[in-house]
Order: sequence, then structure tokens, then C-alpha cells
Amino acid sequence: MNVQPNYTLASPAPTGRLLRGWAQLSHGTFSIAIFLIDVGVIVAMSFVTGVLYYLAVYGDVGVISSYIQLGVLAASIFAVSNVFRGEYRLPKFFAFKPHGRRTIQLWNVTLICLLILGFMAQTSLNYSRGWIVVFYLATLAALIVLRFAIVRLTALAHAAGLISAQRICLIGTGAHIGAFVQHYEPWTLGLNIVGCRFLTPVALTAPAESRRAVLDRDLAEAAASDSPGPVFFVQRHYGFNQQPFRIIKFRTMLALDDGAAVAQATRDDPRLTRIGGWLRRWNIDEIPQLFNVLTGDMSLVGPRPHALSHDHEFERRISLYARRHNVKPGITGWAQINGFRGEIDNEKSSKSASSTTCTISTTGRSGSI
Repeated sequence: MNVQPNYTLASPAPTGRLLRGWAQLSHGTFSIAIFLIDVGVIVAMSFVTGVLYYLAVYGDVGVISSYIQLGVLAASIFAVSNVFRGEYRLPKFFAFKPHGRRTIQLWNVTLICLLILGFMAQTSLNYSRGWIVVFYLATLAALIVLRFAIVRLTALAHAAGLISAQRICLIGTGAHIGAFVQHYEPWTLGLNIVGCRFLTPVALTAPAESRRAVLDRDLAEAAASDSPGPVFFVQRHYGFNQQPFRIIKFRTMLALDDGAAVAQATRDDPRLTRIGGWLRRWNIDEIPQLFNVLTGDMSLVGPRPHALSHDHEFERRISLYARRHNVKPGITGWAQINGFRGEIDNEKSSKSASSTTCTISTTGRSGSI
């Protein structure tokens, strides 16, 4: 397969210092920065509108601490809600209208929440209704202007080729890749082409099995070379009463098998990543399974779960194997304590995995990825 690590689309447009700085921010702490800006703007608007309103109406600045308290509460409701809605993600800032509409909706919800909290806490009488209206309108205008400025800067930086919403790698024939780039112009959609992989030509008269084998090889090579891969590895396993669940681990291998056939891990497995062997040696890759414990799918101590394909195989070969599902699987078990780890490569180790003399017996790493 012909591998081209770089795919040049166009020369970068001339840019200014402001756009370059904004692009560097967007690649690093974009979400955090916008979150903090929102909080700062809302608290500042609460303070400014409170002081100005009370000076104009009552002739004094009023209770400044009350402005700050209300501003912090409003900022918390608005900003945290945006976090859970994913509104601070970079792709959200490539278009103003939908983002501006969602901002107006959420600010209205924030006001309603403030009124409800003030009524329930019996503190609404401590604040001037006129100031609340001024604070609502002025802060809404500030948020809309802020959103427009952010979207504008992001759009300019994107047009200059400094930032992109998503990195992609194209896989196909040379003609197909060229046609795709010419027709869709991915850079106009916030996409950054980081590379392309040309598939190996295969004659149409070749058997289907041969064509499939070549395609599988090309795709495997492409996957191993468009990204380091995800941090976490999720695989289906059977839990208590043979109820399937998805176990979470730190990824230690290049493969992400979770189908009908899962190759067992072996000593010095060539699929191990650079730090995968070290993570497995010290069982650090199992730490994310604490989340499975919290959700009730696993326990701290119990039989180590196998991949579904391995479970099906062992059930056919061992009559009492299903008894291991009478308890929850565990992060560690009898086998780890007794030093039984690694691949299940013979009938004896398979039977050890389902020993009825100890309900928590298991193979050490279940031989799965």
C-alpha cells in the first residue's frame, strides 16, 4: 500500500498575531477559556449593572456583595449547564446562529432558575426587580456579542487554515481521494486532512477472498500508522448471571478486537504498544475497571471475565464453566493471587478457569486484549 503521510491542500493564507494566538488557544485550552470568560462576563455584568442601577435610582451603590453572589450563582447555572450540553466544544463555534439561539435559550432558563431559587430561599425581596430586569437584558446582550466575537475569530482562523474542527485521514484509490477532495473541499467544513492511504489495486477477476484479504491488510496498516489510538479500550464481557456489560481498561495493544473472534494475548505479544507491556505487568491497565465496580457490573474480587468469544468457546469445552457467572466478575481474583496469568493455551488451564472448588477461580488476564 502506498502511504503518503502528508496531503497538502493549499498554502496557508497570511495571518496576523491575533489569529495565530487564537488558534494556539483553540488547540489547547479552548473550552476552559470560554468557560472562564462566560463566568467572568456574567459576574462582571452583575456587579456593573447593580452599581449603576442603584446609583441611578437610589443614589448609592447598594450592597455590592449581593451583586457578586447573584452573579456567581447565575454564572454557575449557565456555565455548568453549557458544559453538560457540550456547548464549549470547538466545533460549536463554527456557526453563530445555532450557537446564539442556544445561548438565548439557556440564559432564559438561568433566569427562571434564579427566580425559583430566590422564591424558595425567600431572598427575592432582597433584590430590586428593576435591577434583575436590567441585569438579565444587559448580560444577555453581552453574551450574544461575546458569542459573535468568538465565532468570528474562530471562523477567520479556520479560513486561514490555522484550526480545524476534526482531523481526518482519507483511505481509497487515488482517483477516489482526488474526487472527494475536489467535490467536498473538506477544509471548508472544519476538517483537516492529516494524511491519505492509497489502497492496493486488485483485479476485478480476483476471488472475493483475495480481494477481502488485501483490503483487510490495507485497512490494518492504515489504522496502525492515521493515529496512536484511543486511551481506553472497551470490550464486551459476561457478568453476573451471564448479563453482558462493557469492561473498561487502559488500552495496551494496537488491536481493538471485540467481535466473534478475539485473539488471546501472549507473552511478548507484537500488538503491545510502547507502554502496554509495562501497564499490563503492573496491572495498571485494570484501574479504569473501578468505574465498572461503581456501576455494579463488577466487584473488587471475583473471577476475571473473558471476552464473549472466549466464553462461548470454554462453555462448549467445559461442562461446569457457566458456574463462574454465579458471582460478579472482579478486578482481581484467585488466579492472580496464585500467579496464574497470561494465555489459556491448554485444556488444563481452561479447566482451571472454571474450577468449582473455588467460585472465584479464574485465569489471570483472561487471555484477552
